[in-house]
Amino acid sequence: MSFTISPYRLQKARTLYNIFNALNTICWTFLAGNIITLFALRLEASSTLIGLLTAINYLAQVCLFLGRILARRVPIIRIYTVTWLFRSVAMTPLLFAPHFSAMGRNDVAITLMLVGVTLFHLSRGIGMVGNNPVLSFLAQGADRGSYMTLIQVINNGVGMIATFALALFLGSDSPLFVYSIIMGAGILIGLVSAVFLARLPEPDASEKAVDSDFFAVVKKSLAEVSLRFFILIMFLIAMVSGIVRTFILVYAREVYQQGDGMVTLYTVFGCLGSLVIGLLVKFLIDRVGAKPIYVLCVVSGVISILPALFFPALEAGAVNGTMIPVPVILYLSGFFFIANFAFLGAEGVGQTYFLGLVPRKSMLDMGIVYFFVYAVAGAGGTFAAGLLLDILRALGLSPFASFRILFVLMIAVLLLVLVLQRRLLSLGAIPFTSAISLLFSPRDLRAIMLVDKLEKSRDAGEEGEVLEELSGTASSFAVKAILDRLRSPSFAVRIEALNALITAPGLDDQSIKILLDDLQRNTHTTAYLSARVLGKHHVTASRDKLREALLSDDYMLTGEAMIALVRLGDKASCPQIERIIRETYNPRLKIMGFGALSIAGEESAVPILIDSMLERETASHVKDEAALSLASILKIGDQYYKLLVNYQEDPSSCAALAKDTAESAYEHYRTLHGGTRKKKNRDPRDIQAGLLQGAVSAFVDKNDGSPLARWILSLPSEIAADSLKLMLTGAVMDKTLVQQNSFQLLVVLWASRLLRTWAVTEIGAG
Repeated sequence: MSFTISPYRLQKARTLYNIFNALNTICWTFLAGNIITLFALRLEASSTLIGLLTAINYLAQVCLFLGRILARRVPIIRIYTVTWLFRSVAMTPLLFAPHFSAMGRNDVAITLMLVGVTLFHLSRGIGMVGNNPVLSFLAQGADRGSYMTLIQVINNGVGMIATFALALFLGSDSPLFVYSIIMGAGILIGLVSAVFLARLPEPDASEKAVDSDFFAVVKKSLAEVSLRFFILIMFLIAMVSGIVRTFILVYAREVYQQGDGMVTLYTVFGCLGSLVIGLLVKFLIDRVGAKPIYVLCVVSGVISILPALFFPALEAGAVNGTMIPVPVILYLSGFFFIANFAFLGAEGVGQTYFLGLVPRKSMLDMGIVYFFVYAVAGAGGTFAAGLLLDILRALGLSPFASFRILFVLMIAVLLLVLVLQRRLLSLGAIPFTSAISLLFSPRDLRAIMLVDKLEKSRDAGEEGEVLEELSGTASSFAVKAILDRLRSPSFAVRIEALNALITAPGLDDQSIKILLDDLQRNTHTTAYLSARVLGKHHVTASRDKLREALLSDDYMLTGEAMIALVRLGDKASCPQIERIIRETYNPRLKIMGFGALSIAGEESAVPILIDSMLERETASHVKDEAALSLASILKIGDQYYKLLVNYQEDPSSCAALAKDTAESAYEHYRTLHGGTRKKKNRDPRDIQAGLLQGAVSAFVDKNDGSPLARWILSLPSEIAADSLKLMLTGAVMDKTLVQQNSFQLLVVLWASRLLRTWAVTEIGAG
């Protein structure tokens, strides 16, 4: 995504908005959050009136239309700021409500509350016209989801602290004038927050957006089936969220007889739930996408409500003058926590999904639709729920039974939402099952943490260290971040990025395209590592370019191309690889060629490996590599490596190691056959087996390979192919090779393995 503002100015604007968001959250907590419901309950308001107060919150967003009209002539930030100033001042009437309540005029107090709350939300509704354009403007770049969630984390974290302060301030049964003090503080903080809001830059896309035909834009956007499905789902979630989060306070007071302080304390756990889901979403949303987290939040919503159908109510007066039962405290704390975790999480992720679903040019108009639907759902749901509860009580049902009926209805709606969510577009998200698996995968979670650390690092050394750690995770979630580092100006960072890709579980088409481009363009730098990655991941589409790389003057690239081609099963390249080994004097290129031939495992490569060990100008360590590759082709690679390590620890032990190897093989043969044959008229195969030790002694003590050559040639063809026996016996007879200890150990080990194989073959034949 291209930026419409410089990164520095964007970060500065985000900082201003974050401060505004924190202050605005405190203002909301002190003026319009759960404190309004608690205040209304203290004024003995009915459930219907409480539902109406919450409905005003939602219905006020209809004023977005008025905000849109104003936005044609007035900059959005100015509208946003002025309405935010006015909404704080509009709550002034509530400061006098406790005074009238003390005079016994709860009706006047409730009226003042209705007036203040209505003016507050109507003003807020006009100002909210700038919310989505401002957020869309600030959430530019690849970290859109992460930044959107950071806003929620700030909101929830500050809200939790503010709510906890409220709980301490209200206590168990505080006088009503305390509410005036709290709301006075909220008004002052709201005025200060508007100062920071006024300093935000004007969104670039807003002026163009307000000149559009609202109804034409909405009609065109709603022609998309995916958007219509999302709006229906959002409507249902907003309805359930509004009902549950509003009436859970009433539920705690009426069913479990909790006081203002305890209910406010439970809301702290609710804020904690919001904070946890915010941190979780921030951690995951840019990696897994919005859809699976959206589904997870709805599933959590069902889980949060289910216990309310079974947890028993308290008898009337059970808490008066006594300690609150611990199970009740734990249950309500958990209920508030999970409900806010689920529903505020769903609302936040839903908004992120909406921003990804709707083009920026339509954001202002569709943002109005978004909030309008949200308002209708929340207002209609809360008012209807309050009315339903009053009707059920009028019919003689207890508060517990009334709430249980309400919660059953909410679960039914959420189950419908889960069915509908299956039809949402993924918008690049991973499947839900994969997202759940990720949550229980320490490897993937560690990879995501490292990717987050990588994206925050600006130092090449730190990036290299993180990439090195990522290379050990083998997680698919790291691939995109690693690919981004291939564009780093630091050569060291690009090298680490390619090394990290080697252990990635797979490559997508974009990754392959980038690697093929690097293979072709960056010879003598990183191309050789791209060849290695392509070979490790068996990318068949790279075969032609790897063949071209065999002719490159970049010996590192040529070497990796040889290995990559044989990994791809390209046996047609083996003659070219052998030609490179014969013609090059580069030790590393020879060694890489040996490695390629050992991976191919073709016996036809034996002569070139033997010839390499015969070359006088070839260094001894290069000859050892040729011997190791030959051992791999002879299928004794692991055993030979161990034998060679023992020899290098004590070079004088070559003869002893060779004789021990032959003796061990003969004892294995005798173990299988020694007790089954008579000493007289010995079987020729027993005689042949017994000759190996003498042939080996002559080979390592006198450099006489003829006895060992005769012994090998006398073996049946089913034990070793005649062509292979001829190649090895010819080498055994070479006076130069027989003086190389590494070659002696190789041939003796191979002959000993043939004897062991022969012993087992005889048993099978018998």
